Amino acid sequence: MEPDAPRIRLRFTGGLTDKGIIPAAELGQALQGWDRLLQLAYYNTESRRLRVPPSDTELRSSLRLVRVDRGSILVEGVFWATNHAAGGIIGGGAFAATLWAMQWAKSMIKEYVESKDADANLDRSVDQIERAASNQDIRTSRNRQDSEDVVGQLHSALQAATVPLDSSAAREHLELVGQTVDIQIDETDRAKILVPFNPPTVDIDSDPVIDALVKFIRINKRTGKGILRFVRPTDESQLGSQRFRCDDRLMRMRGNPYTKSFHLDTPIGVLVQRKAYEEGRHGHYWLIVGLAG
Repeated sequence: MEPDAPRIRLRFTGGLTDKGIIPAAELGQALQGWDRLLQLAYYNTESRRLRVPPSDTELRSSLRLVRVDRGSILVEGVFWATNHAAGGIIGGGAFAATLWAMQWAKSMIKEYVESKDADANLDRSVDQIERAASNQDIRTSRNRQDSEDVVGQLHSALQAATVPLDSSAAREHLELVGQTVDIQIDETDRAKILVPFNPPTVDIDSDPVIDALVKFIRINKRTGKGILRFVRPTDESQLGSQRFRCDDRLMRMRGNPYTKSFHLDTPIGVLVQRKAYEEGRHGHYWLIVGLAG
């Protein structure tokens, strides 16, 4: 084992794990989930940017399995991290860097789970995690969609990390050996993690619902999401390609006016509300609530 590499302990307790039993498939999914979560947190803290690591990033981190002990299942691993641009992080700064990553991972999980206590709204989760990032000296991108991508990766990682809580364990406890920071997740948290986000709805206290003539660039009938352009934009927030989400059930019906307009490449009048807009930022979207007229 690399002597300077920070050690991570992951303990499963309750249920079958108290007898020293855990299905291999569940353990594998859990380790993959925690690995992805720690990589995300490590990238955020080392780059001080709230975004998913680009595919070509030189920053690499991973949780490497060392051993599994019987009892309440205890997994010990090494948190291995390198940054070629900085000449390597393992060494004197390894524990400080890993400690910060663990603290940020704990904050992200807390904010994400708490955001599911209300109405499980994606915009609320993004807002909470962006505020937490600011408190941790992690910069948010000018493009809000980067923060949405972080929440999406966080959701995927937590779903995998907590798989054993469905059947073989009641609690998971992740700690950095020799430090006070630890992360605990139980069955109640798992239930919240699995709750899907509710679709956005019209907010009467936000921007007004307006009539607009648009052309669709891309439509996904199943998700109600896509890209559009305003035919006659009236301000900067309507310029160029714009994201949209549609809560009109008509879109999912065969031969509906939305997809017909898309296939014919013709404009269509819709009722829309601007969502998640902040002056000076990109990444807002438009909620289509119905057809105009």
